[in-house]
Amino acid sequence: MWRLKKEVDMLVMNIIHDREVQNKNKNINEKQTDLLQKILEGVASDTTLNASEHNMNQLIVDLCKNIYFAGSETTALAVTWTLLLLAVHPEWQQRVRSEIYDTFDNNSPHSFHDMSKLQNLKVLTMVIQESLRLYGPAVMTPREVLAEMKLGEFVIPKGIYMWLFLTLLHRDTDNCGPDATKFKPERFANGVSAACKYPQAYIPFGLGSRICPGQNFAIVEMKVVLSLLLYNFSFNVSPNYRHCPVYNMLLMPKYGVRLLVSKVLNTPK
Repeated sequence: MWRLKKEVDMLVMNIIHDREVQNKNKNINEKQTDLLQKILEGVASDTTLNASEHNMNQLIVDLCKNIYFAGSETTALAVTWTLLLLAVHPEWQQRVRSEIYDTFDNNSPHSFHDMSKLQNLKVLTMVIQESLRLYGPAVMTPREVLAEMKLGEFVIPKGIYMWLFLTLLHRDTDNCGPDATKFKPERFANGVSAACKYPQAYIPFGLGSRICPGQNFAIVEMKVVLSLLLYNFSFNVSPNYRHCPVYNMLLMPKYGVRLLVSKVLNTPK
C-alpha cells in the first residue's frame, strides 16, 4: 500500500509539474481554465496556508486524488444505476429524453456545458435524486460518539462507533411512504423537503459538516453524461442481466450492468 501511494503521488505530481511548466510559458490569457488549474490557483492564493513547498505540493496532490479518484468511481456508479433504472422504466427514459430535446432545441450535444440549461432539466433532476435514494453509491456512513447521548430510547456511550446503513434509511416507509421501495421520481417534484417526512434522513452525500464537498460537482457530471447518452441512445435491460447489488465499499453490481443500447433515430438535427 505504501508503494502504491508513493507511485500514485508521483504520477499526480508529474501532471501538476507539467501544468506549472505550461503556465510559466504562457501569458495569463492562454492558461487553462479546467479543474486542475482552479486547484493550483486556489492553493496559491490562499493566504491562510502557512506550509512549506513540500507540504503545499502534498496538499495539491491530496486534493487531486480526492476529486479525480474518490469522485470518479462514485459518479460512474451513480450513472450506471440511473441508466439501469431508466432501462427498467422506459416511460421515464422517454420523459427525460423529451426534456433534453426541448431544453437544448436543435443544438449540438456539445452545448451541454450550458449551466443555465442544465439547471432547467427538472425531470432528469428528479430521476437522479430517486436513483441516489434507491441505489446511491455510498452505502454506509460512520460516526463516532464524542459524548454520551440519548438517541430515541437508547443511551449511546462515548467512544461508540455508529454505522448508518443508508440503503435501508432511504427505503424507510415511515419516511418515504408505503411506496418507498418503488422507483417514483415524481416524489421529488417539489424538492427533497416534500419528498420525505424527514428530509434530513435523505443523505446520499452525507449531512452537516461531513457532507461531500463534491456534491454539486457530481450532480452536474451526472446531468452532462446522462444528457449526452440519452440524447443519442436508448437503453433496455439485457436478458443476460443479473440483478445483484453488493457492498464493496460502494454499492456495486456484482455481475455488472448489461444493457441493450440502440441509436435514437429521431435525434434533432
